[in-house]
Amino acid sequence: MQVPSSNPLAADPDFADLASFHGLHLLIKKMKRGVEERLADRWA
Repeated sequence: MQVPSSNPLAADPDFADLASFHGLHLLIKKMKRGVEERLADRWA
């Protein structure tokens, strides 16, 4: 996930790391939920 350079906070490497980590965390959470739903459908 690239933070647009027009965002003043993007110049702060700590914030950029945090933003990308948060995005990754949300992605993993979404993927995990999708897998759980698929397993639930399979065993339903």
